[in-house]
Amino acid sequence: MFWLAAGLYAPIFIEQAGADAAKVNSSTSGPRLRLDKKVSSDESFPEEKRYQKISKTGRLLSDHFTDWSCVRDIQTNLFWEKKFLGKTIHNKDIEFRWGGEAGVQGWLGKYVGENIRVSREKKVPPEFFFNDWDYLIEQSNKEKLCGFDDWRVPSLYELASLVECESGVADLDLGCNEERRSKPTINQVFFPNSMPDTYWTSSLSSLSETGNHAWTIHFSSGSDVTMYRGSYNLVRLVRGPVLRVPLCPVCSWQ
Repeated sequence: MFWLAAGLYAPIFIEQAGADAAKVNSSTSGPRLRLDKKVSSDESFPEEKRYQKISKTGRLLSDHFTDWSCVRDIQTNLFWEKKFLGKTIHNKDIEFRWGGEAGVQGWLGKYVGENIRVSREKKVPPEFFFNDWDYLIEQSNKEKLCGFDDWRVPSLYELASLVECESGVADLDLGCNEERRSKPTINQVFFPNSMPDTYWTSSLSSLSETGNHAWTIHFSSGSDVTMYRGSYNLVRLVRGPVLRVPLCPVCSWQ
C-alpha cells in the first residue's frame, strides 16, 4: 500500500510482485504522490455521443450519474481509467517512472505527418527499466476495475486519441497549435481530475539510439513529447483492442 511523507513529494512504497519482477537502478523505488498540484446495459445513445460513464462494477451509466470509475470511448471501444482525489491507487497525482508490465508496445520515431510516426523494431535496453506502475495495473486487474482484468498502459496513438482542442483538430506533433493553458486538453466532463501535464505511454522513442526515452502526451498542449524513462510522469490506464493506427479524421488515408 502507500503512505505519505512530509515534503513536496512523498514516496509510495509498493508490494513487490517478485524478486525478478523488474530491474530498478535507483536508490528510491516505486511511484510517488505529487502533492503540489463489460457493459451490462442495452441503453442507446445519440450517434454524436463519444463517451460513456462506466461504474466500478462494469455497469453502463447515464450521463447524469456523478459516481463512475471508467469511461468508454465509443469511437475506439477503449475503456479508460478515471482519476480520483484522495487515498486511492487511482489518485490523479501519483507519478511513475517508465517500465514494468505492458511496458513496450513498439518503437516510434520520426514524424511524417498526418499523426503518424515511423515505426521500427529495436531491442529494449536492460537499464532504466522500472516497475513503478505494476502495482497500479495489478491492483486494477485484481479488483476487476469496471468489470475487466486486462488493464495496461496505453500506446502513443491510444493516449493521443483523448486529446481535445478548444478549436480545430489536434496534430500529434504540434498538439492543439495553441498556447499552453492551465486546463488540460481532454474532455473534463468525463475525465475530471485530469492534469495539464505529461502522461506516459507504452511506446518507446527511437529518435535516439540509446533507447532511454519513451513517448508521453502533454495535456497542456496536446502534443507528444519524449521523456527520459527515469523521470516521473502520470499514467492513465486503458483496456480494450490495441489501437494500431492514430485517430486522424482529417487525414487523407482515413
